[in-house]
Amino acid sequence: MEEFLKLDIKKKFYYFMVMAALLLIMVIPVIMATTEKNVESKDIVLDDRWTVTVNDKVYKDVTLSKFRFDMCDRGDILTFEHVIPRYDTMDDPTINLYSIHAAVKVSVDNEVIYQYGQDRYQQKKLLGYGRHFIPLGKNRMGKKLIIEMHISENNAFDGQQPVIISDGMKLISKDIAGKRFNLAISMFLMVFGVIIMILSMLMLKSSVNFIQTFCIAMFSFLVGCWTLCNMDLIEYFAPNLLVKTYMEYMTFYVLPLPFTYYFRDRLEKKGFPKLLKIYFKVLIIAEIAFAVFAYTMQFFNIMHLPSFLSGVHILMMLAMLFIVFINIWARKNSQDSINCVMVGFAIAVILTVIEIARFNINKYFFGFSQNEYNSTTCFAVLIIVISMLVDYGKKISQTLYRIAQQQLFKQMAYMDELTGLANRRKCEEYMKELETHTEKYCILCFDLNLLKKINDTYGHEKGDELIKRFADVLREVYSLYGITARTGGDEFVTILNNVSVQETEKLISDMLILIETKNKEEDILKLSTAYGYAMSDEVADSNPHIIYKLADDRMYEYKKKSKMGRND
Repeated sequence: MEEFLKLDIKKKFYYFMVMAALLLIMVIPVIMATTEKNVESKDIVLDDRWTVTVNDKVYKDVTLSKFRFDMCDRGDILTFEHVIPRYDTMDDPTINLYSIHAAVKVSVDNEVIYQYGQDRYQQKKLLGYGRHFIPLGKNRMGKKLIIEMHISENNAFDGQQPVIISDGMKLISKDIAGKRFNLAISMFLMVFGVIIMILSMLMLKSSVNFIQTFCIAMFSFLVGCWTLCNMDLIEYFAPNLLVKTYMEYMTFYVLPLPFTYYFRDRLEKKGFPKLLKIYFKVLIIAEIAFAVFAYTMQFFNIMHLPSFLSGVHILMMLAMLFIVFINIWARKNSQDSINCVMVGFAIAVILTVIEIARFNINKYFFGFSQNEYNSTTCFAVLIIVISMLVDYGKKISQTLYRIAQQQLFKQMAYMDELTGLANRRKCEEYMKELETHTEKYCILCFDLNLLKKINDTYGHEKGDELIKRFADVLREVYSLYGITARTGGDEFVTILNNVSVQETEKLISDMLILIETKNKEEDILKLSTAYGYAMSDEVADSNPHIIYKLADDRMYEYKKKSKMGRND
């Protein structure tokens, strides 16, 4: 983990992209594992010839898939009666029953075979919705099936799905196969969200810009969870209806927040309208307050989560309006061009608006097909996530370009142009840093001999070549141990960290051997240097400038003894 945090932002971004690609590969086995459509299942669909009682009103010879009644409210009681047909070819006959916010009791003649939610109904608690898988047993053909529902929420539903008798798990296998793409997309959004949320939290230490990555990941995860519940797929992993209901509503009510906050950076653009800034801040506060209020009401059992569904629809619409406004402003002020992200959001917004309208129209006016509602919003969200990634990828590439430019300018400011070594400015800053260090260090001073003679005899081009040859020697010998800088025309300084006198002498010996080797390969540009060094513990006050002065004095003493001089 520590090694990852030490990576520069560019390498972290590469890790981000590689993990996203691996995630895409992970989804493929999910699709392949759920592609079997032809699961043998001789289902018995009990759709017609029902007797339905809504409170005290009786309806006979009812076809459930077409039957509608007034929207149910808390306290309403519904009873469904049907004669159980033959199912003797099934090894494990199971009733598949769908309920929405209701306590359920299933009886065969006068024998109760299944109950759900009676205690919670009495306590006025949330009951949830979803499917009940009820073992029917072998000897109940021709008997009367009675399903009794006590409704626990207002505006709960206005119809009932057909009841299905199936052969155990075959119904589940068939249902999963029919929803394989929804399952694959849900799992992709969830796994993608978890991985990228973790990665972006680690990256936040490098750049606050990765808060946008976190918003993308959080939005993706929330929608993945919500879709898994809305498509009734969570029941195969967690059959408890309360788990599904809490998970669906709680994730859905937080959705607008990361979706809206992702666009916060737009507010920092020059000339951004003050009114839109206020709109954004009020919207964020409203989204947080809405989620907290809904959760609080549910926690204290004052109001249940389904009561707030219209509120989150309004917040989503307001968030989409905000996105439309900022894109219009950007286009009007020529701060953005039409690109993939704008097109993606336009498509996703249209699909989401249609989806919200379809839900409310069906719920309050026409009813749902087969009395079941499965949202296709996950496809719109997939478009949004892709659009966010494209948009963010563009920003990251621009950020990386600016960072590369800054690094280049910094490198140019601290690098000797001729040799590629550090320059005097870098050396002085490094020495200033040594003032606060407690580790032992050594400073070496070098003077390149015969440079003036080469310049006068062969020209400055050859003199520069001699300097570069000497710089290569210093780089090869000392680069792993510290910093080497060119501080003047023929003057060089090397600072070695955590070395002893013996180690320093060994490195100097290696340098002289390397110089001798290179001189055998060259007839004109012979390398020769005077040097001196001083250790940080040689004086009581280990001031780097005092150590440098001592090393420089020793270098000049060496020049005198070698009787080579500069020939300046």
